[in-house]
Amino acid sequence: MIEYVDDALAKAVSNAKPGLISSIAITFDPPTKDTVQVRAQRQCVDIYLYDIQDAAQRRSSGSIQVRAAASVENPVSGRMEYKPVGRHAPPRHLTLSYMVTAWLAQPRDSHQILGLIFSHLAKSPTLTIPNYPWPGDDGTLNSQEVYAEMDVGRPPVQDRILTELWTTFNNTLVPFLNVTVTLPVPAFTTEQIDHLVEHPVVSPVSVLSDHGRSLERGGTP
Repeated sequence: MIEYVDDALAKAVSNAKPGLISSIAITFDPPTKDTVQVRAQRQCVDIYLYDIQDAAQRRSSGSIQVRAAASVENPVSGRMEYKPVGRHAPPRHLTLSYMVTAWLAQPRDSHQILGLIFSHLAKSPTLTIPNYPWPGDDGTLNSQEVYAEMDVGRPPVQDRILTELWTTFNNTLVPFLNVTVTLPVPAFTTEQIDHLVEHPVVSPVSVLSDHGRSLERGGTP
């Protein structure tokens, strides 16, 4: 699932200013000293995924009904309805955090590229992910367009993690953009509904209750 976000984010970065950024390579490697020396020569924008977390605040309980693609007539109401054919748990959500850096020969050129990327990505709070695999009614994966939440330029909640990353990279700290993307993940299995009760069922409790009231009024058992 994450590779689809990688592709969508790379495309969005390339579209920041097509005449300029489209000629710059886009990579997903950690910005270590060894890789940076090569990047500065060929000019590139690095989109490094440094954190993956379950978006616990987006969790929900209950179940989601899956309905048939074609409607049928309800024998009781006479209305055309889409019958439930299955149910599944709500999807989970992942929050992906990316460190976006620009590596060009001159630092001012890198600053220009980062500014163009920020102004372009900040125009929309969503990231369009085409051909994202999602389970259909029968459980098979189908490709569809998904809109993921995107936040650009805001530091992560645990901002110390970025400082620790640069220490791990053993590299000089350079300007970067923090980009977070939150998307739904189909972490569920669809349960098929084999039988659906369409007629009302009288509860045994209500029958006993009516019987008891008749006895109180002096009726025969």
